[in-house]
Amino acid sequence: MISPPRGPLPTTPLCSFVTSTRNDGYAGGVPRLRFALDLLLSQCDACELPAEVILVEWNPPLDRPPLVEALGRLPQSDFTTVRVVTVPGSFHRRYERHEVTPIHTAVAANVGLRRARGRYRQYRVADAFYSDAFLEWLAQEGPRPGVLYRCARHDVEPSISEQSYSDRGALFAAAESLVVDRHSHLARGFTPFRMPDLFLDACGDFQLMDAESWERVRAYPETSDPISYEADALIAHSAYALGIEERLLPPEVRVYKILHHETFSARTGTTHHQLSGLRRRLHGLLMRIQDPRRRDPLEFAFHAVFDYPRVRTRGVDKWSPQRSLLRFKLVSALPSLVRLKPLNWGLAGVALPEHTLNLARWDTPQPPVGSSRPRLGV
Repeated sequence: MISPPRGPLPTTPLCSFVTSTRNDGYAGGVPRLRFALDLLLSQCDACELPAEVILVEWNPPLDRPPLVEALGRLPQSDFTTVRVVTVPGSFHRRYERHEVTPIHTAVAANVGLRRARGRYRQYRVADAFYSDAFLEWLAQEGPRPGVLYRCARHDVEPSISEQSYSDRGALFAAAESLVVDRHSHLARGFTPFRMPDLFLDACGDFQLMDAESWERVRAYPETSDPISYEADALIAHSAYALGIEERLLPPEVRVYKILHHETFSARTGTTHHQLSGLRRRLHGLLMRIQDPRRRDPLEFAFHAVFDYPRVRTRGVDKWSPQRSLLRFKLVSALPSLVRLKPLNWGLAGVALPEHTLNLARWDTPQPPVGSSRPRLGV
């Protein structure tokens, strides 16, 4: 049970949650977006956490209602402002191979991060939700600047959002019973070239930093095509290079991800070159070595020579150096590489349409003493 703190209302949000979405089946569609959003609003109110949610509606489909209409009226929240920032389809069509997917996740995330007002900011996938312990930690103990916070992702069955619950306790009990996979940080036994042992598994689902740190890493890499491969891992290595500490939150702090057919693993496949058969046979021989102290360095050298297979996402091949550990090593070792990223990330300076779906109490001019408070929401 969350114990709310007491004190004067701030004038800016402590945390901004950014979500890229659109009114179609993306990430489970509007019903799952609404499920996770309603839960987040109730959690922020329960612990009196001043927050804002920025929904970046990217390339809205022309044959469907806009997101502000599809979401309908939200439950009233005194502590969370909800904003919808719309990026027209004309921006999406600027990117190569724009037809393979309707959303450029990295740029959409950056649009929200750029326009966020919170002292701390986090990208949140549309169908992800957090344990109460996370919101309680944010409201009571709180994060610190110069730290990249991570926690384990728990994948849950889709039925979690299709049921009704008497309270949040019942919801999270059901979530735990429906967990099918846990993405925890497992320390590597072998780290070549003094690679930092970062928590990269499912890292894109929980990367919390202060506003200045996001600005220092210049947010997610904005590729020329809409397939943002390894953008989250590159954030982790860029942060490390700049001296931003990675810190794992306690196990009770969790992010839950509702499974759907559009998950990353479902969208990707591998393509092989002519040496694939030989490589598989050699790798099989290598894996027969039982001593990991001998096997792990040899396995890394093997990958360095033969490289990884190409990854194909929605028909777009991502060539091997984009997946290479050596690329991550360079990013983590050379902070100057961050300066190669553009300063105008997140469509800086572009005026985009914006609607407010809910206006928090901290985001509203306070009435004089003795007068009634204006009705919340828009």
